Amino acid sequence: MRILMVMLGLAAVAGGGASLWLNELAGWRRAWVACRLGGCELEILRAAEPAENRPGMDRDLLRLDAASPYAWMSRGLHLAAQGQMESGAYCVRRAEQLGPWVGPVQARALNYWMGRESKDGVLRTGARLLAISREYDAVVFRYYRESGTSLEELKRSGVPEDAGAGAAWLADEAGNDHEAGAGAAWAWLSGRGLITREALSTYTSALVKWGRIEEARRIWDGQVNQAERREPGNLVFNPKFLQPFLPGPFDWHVGVCAGVRIGFEEEGTIQVEFLGAENVEFQHVTQTIPVGAGRWRMKARVKSDGLSTNEGLLLRVRDPERPQRFSFESRQLSGTNAWESWVYDLDVPMGTRVLELGLVRHSSEKLDNRVRGVAWVRALRLEPR
Repeated sequence: MRILMVMLGLAAVAGGGASLWLNELAGWRRAWVACRLGGCELEILRAAEPAENRPGMDRDLLRLDAASPYAWMSRGLHLAAQGQMESGAYCVRRAEQLGPWVGPVQARALNYWMGRESKDGVLRTGARLLAISREYDAVVFRYYRESGTSLEELKRSGVPEDAGAGAAWLADEAGNDHEAGAGAAWAWLSGRGLITREALSTYTSALVKWGRIEEARRIWDGQVNQAERREPGNLVFNPKFLQPFLPGPFDWHVGVCAGVRIGFEEEGTIQVEFLGAENVEFQHVTQTIPVGAGRWRMKARVKSDGLSTNEGLLLRVRDPERPQRFSFESRQLSGTNAWESWVYDLDVPMGTRVLELGLVRHSSEKLDNRVRGVAWVRALRLEPR
């Protein structure tokens, strides 16, 4: 009989008549079918039930399926709303125990404990949610802040020993410009061997933003295989574009630009093709280099084929923190040119702490401004002189 009822219920749901069919049932049968159809159906039915009938419905659900975390959660929230706090808390804890990996159950428990101002409950359910899915990261860490959770409490019981959860904690602290919290999260990840590329990018980028450039460089160099991505004496990271780009401040950043196609060739060359459809303002290939004031020499090999308009491709080195303090642009590459070498000596003034190297094409003010053609750049170097 029960199997038949479930089959009929599922058929009715598939046919779009779930609500009408369920309304034809009464008492424990309706509750039983709702429970078997799942927690979401249970909550829909409970909300539609007259308030005076809900306590009986909750009891029926628990009698019919005492292992359902949804039923226990529904009962607990109802009891709490009626002022029966101890009984409600018992039911919520029971729901947590029965559904430790059920995200919606743990999320409702988190809301419940936050409303009760129970830091222990918030930490317990928050840690479970961080272990279940990245979907809950933002609300969990917001509740941690609002409940006054300390860094020591977070490290002790608020974050599961999981690389994704640790990276999410670090991202939250860095995103809120909480330097001490970000440092604690980084130390927590490092001490457990859980550092990921995402975490490395988040922390080093934040350190650069906060002006702690030397610390960012030291951490980056300690985590990245330098032999694969550096040449002796060359401060440009991954200068031949041969290694996959790492997220973070000190590798190449290659963005998408309308009217431009960017490619890479095996011999270590970047190709920038302008498609002739746009008056492009192109600043989409850059790298941050953690060096500052001094005397430097920039070198590159360049070639072009049919680069049109009065604005061509150039190399730019500037102080990204204060471009007015230092900004250098090479001559423009335009028309058709065989491979040639560019060498420029740069005198970077005091106060500059970091340089940005980039490929640039400025938009043209001419009527004939839709740029077309191809440029190639290779053998990029920045070295002391």
